[in-house]
Amino acid sequence: MLVLDARRPRPALLLGPAQPLVLHALRGLGRQDDQRSQLQLPHLFRRRGVTGIGRAKAEKIWYRTLATYLTSSSKYANARTGAVKSAKDLYGAGSAECQAVEKAFTAIAVAATTETCGTGNPDPGTPTVTNPGAQTSTAGTADTLQLAATGGTTPYSWSATGLPAGLTVNASTGLISGTPTTAATSSVTAKVTDAAGKTASVSFSWVVSGAGGGGACTGELKYSGTLTAGGSKTFAAFSDSDAGQLKVCLDGPTGSDFDVYLQQQLFGYYWVTVAQGITPNPDESFTYNNTAGTYRLVVKADSGSGAFTASVSE
Repeated sequence: MLVLDARRPRPALLLGPAQPLVLHALRGLGRQDDQRSQLQLPHLFRRRGVTGIGRAKAEKIWYRTLATYLTSSSKYANARTGAVKSAKDLYGAGSAECQAVEKAFTAIAVAATTETCGTGNPDPGTPTVTNPGAQTSTAGTADTLQLAATGGTTPYSWSATGLPAGLTVNASTGLISGTPTTAATSSVTAKVTDAAGKTASVSFSWVVSGAGGGGACTGELKYSGTLTAGGSKTFAAFSDSDAGQLKVCLDGPTGSDFDVYLQQQLFGYYWVTVAQGITPNPDESFTYNNTAGTYRLVVKADSGSGAFTASVSE
């Protein structure tokens, strides 16, 4: 007797005559036409020119037939039609597996129906995932992305690796959704598996920017910009004719590590960092007891990405 894959749920038992008929036909196909094997094709099948397709393929066709095409009222003709449809779904119209199913039912005296291996859908082939391209989101703001595939045999099952923190994929629909929590750049791989077990995947980047830069820095000189991890921005120089204190502020993206440097020009040429805010946080602030001279701000993104604001005041 055929043994189902233990990982699959068994289809509901049918009350009509179709279930044992399908089992009888496909159990024979599951045997190997090999004189050295104890699992030889039945004599009736060999005499009618039926070629075995192996237990694994026969089980898949049997399972799909019962789970998809038959009901408790299905008759013998329905059993043949369902088995042929299942073979075409899994292995394609005109395939050797489908032709073997037709011959097996003919061998046990179930007449041909309008459903044959030469009609219906062609081999669906392997599914293909549509590349959604590079994605961008903002930390703290909900986002969605619908994955799509063509070809293969539906229904599809979806999975994804490398998603930004806070995002998940629905295995049945392929919808990625959630609220990103951390500013970062991720490499995402989305994978689809069709009903025949064929797979395809696609990779794309997903950049989550921080939600900072909201204007918390309100000094006399105001600056703003956008950076990605590893980048920096140097702003135009300014002059301070009086000695005193310079108050520096940086408001970086949420979840990032942005730093700010106060530099002074020496001898009209060299720039030297005289004060800095380099904690592992998105925001920085410090006060510098300055002398008269020419200064500038430099903002660097150690990690994360997004918009920022900065300011300098006396």
